[in-house]
Amino acid sequence: MTVTQWRDQDGAYIAVGETIDELPSGIYDVAMVPQVGLVWIPLEARNDELLRFEDSVSARVVDEIRLFWEQEEAFRRYKLPYKRGILLHGPPGSGKSSTLRIICDDVVDRGGYVIQFTKPSVLVSAVRQLRQIHRNAEVVVLMEDVDAILDRGDESSVLNLLDGAEQVDRMVFLATTNYPEKLGERIRNRPSRFDRRVLVSHPTSAMREQYLRAIALPADLERMDLERYVKDSDGMSLAHVKELFIATHVLRADYDTTVADLRGMAVRPTSTEDGGFERPGRYA
Repeated sequence: MTVTQWRDQDGAYIAVGETIDELPSGIYDVAMVPQVGLVWIPLEARNDELLRFEDSVSARVVDEIRLFWEQEEAFRRYKLPYKRGILLHGPPGSGKSSTLRIICDDVVDRGGYVIQFTKPSVLVSAVRQLRQIHRNAEVVVLMEDVDAILDRGDESSVLNLLDGAEQVDRMVFLATTNYPEKLGERIRNRPSRFDRRVLVSHPTSAMREQYLRAIALPADLERMDLERYVKDSDGMSLAHVKELFIATHVLRADYDTTVADLRGMAVRPTSTEDGGFERPGRYA
C-alpha cells in the first residue's frame, strides 16, 4: 500500500491512503501492531521545572542543534549528509533529560517530529513511512540510555542507522548515557556516528541559584540564606537541590542533617542499611 495521509485512531496515528493530510508535529513513540502496522502514539511533553540555564553546556547544545537546522544549504553545497549525532554523558541528575526536552520543544515548535527510539527495525519503518508523506520534515531521534539499547543486542542495527544506511536526511540522533565507559570505540570514537560527545556535569553555583529562585516563593527567599544553600549544594544534582529545599522549607527538616543525608546518598548503600533513616533528628 502506498501511504499518503494519516488516520487518527483513538489518539494514535496510522499512515493510510486517506483521511488527515499530515501528522501533527509532536513527540511520538512508534509501535508495530499485528494486523495494523505502524502506530504513532503521541507522548505528552513534560514541561515541569523546565529551566533554560544561560551559559551552560545544555544551552550550547541547544544552540548547536538550532544552527544545524539553519545550515541545510551549506551541507548540500559540500555534498555532506544532512544529519547530526550528539551523545550527552554525565552523572544522573546533571541535566541531560532537561536538555533533551528543550531540543524536543524546539523541533516541535519548528513543525518537526521527535521519535522515541525503541527497535532499529521499527525506527527504519517509521522513518520510511514519515518520508513518504513529509519529505522535508525535521526529525530528532531520542536514544535515552543508549548503553542499555546496545545491551539488548541491537548494536549492528543501530550502527547501520547512525552510518546513514537508511533515510537519515534532515535528522538528529540525540543519545544520552550515565555510563560512557560502557560504550565501545565504535560508538565513542566515530564522529560520523556521534559527531559530538558532550559532558553534562552537575549544575554550577549560578545554575543552582537560578533553580532555587525559580522554585521558591518570595516569602521563602526572604527568610532563607540563599548563599548558604548554593554553597552547601556544591556537587549536587538539581534533584538533590530540590530535595534540600523541600525537606527544609516544606517539611521543616533540620538543615544540617538534610545536607549530610543528601551527601550520603552519593555512597552506594548495602543491604544492611535502611536507606538513610537510621539517623534520628532530621525532622525533629
